[in-house]
Amino acid sequence: MIWFACKKCGKHHQQPADAAGSLVFCECGQANRVPWESTVPAPEKPAAGDEDRPRPRRRRWADADDEDEPGPRRRRATRRHGPGRCLNHEDAAAAETCPDCGEAFCPRCLVEFQGGRLCGPCKNYRVRKLQRPPHISGLAVGALVAGLLSAPFVFCITLAGLGSGEPGVIFGCAVVGMAIGTAALLFGLAGLRQAEGKAAGGGRGLAMTGAACGAAGLLWSLSLAVMMASRLVQG
Repeated sequence: MIWFACKKCGKHHQQPADAAGSLVFCECGQANRVPWESTVPAPEKPAAGDEDRPRPRRRRWADADDEDEPGPRRRRATRRHGPGRCLNHEDAAAAETCPDCGEAFCPRCLVEFQGGRLCGPCKNYRVRKLQRPPHISGLAVGALVAGLLSAPFVFCITLAGLGSGEPGVIFGCAVVGMAIGTAALLFGLAGLRQAEGKAAGGGRGLAMTGAACGAAGLLWSLSLAVMMASRLVQG
């Protein structure tokens, strides 16, 4: 026999060994799961009047969620099962362990998903995660803003230098434009790396656009600087 105490009122109950894992209700209305071994010592002799007292009603897992059961409705406790047995089918041997929850299941309870075998609830959880809208990286948004601002700024600086007609001034403006374009390009690459590093991350297009704007400003300034440098050397 298995002896255990009610979690609410502390009353001691007994159940046969084959009732381990079943759900029983105490007279106070508390649902108790029969443990696999006794958690309280067995009494030396039955208390007076206990022979005529009805035993608590025992319920198996199949009807554990009936709504017509007396007592307050409570969250079902975690199910315990024997070693090497399926979590859902007590009469079936476990074949594999779900990599997400770590529980053992028989082949009927496992499904192929994303290159692995998962139980049904873990598969559904992964599906819900995939269906969530992607989280846009803040760095990717910043890269887009930096790229869109740097490109016209670089062109304005270099055009101002060209308007002066002085090769030295033009070369200096080109160097400033190179620095701005390089910074925007690096910012965009950092945003792209952060977006690629997250499975459900978004913002790849934003980061690529920012990096492209920075690269355009860098190439324009670099070509202008090379031209002015060659003029300064020849002059």
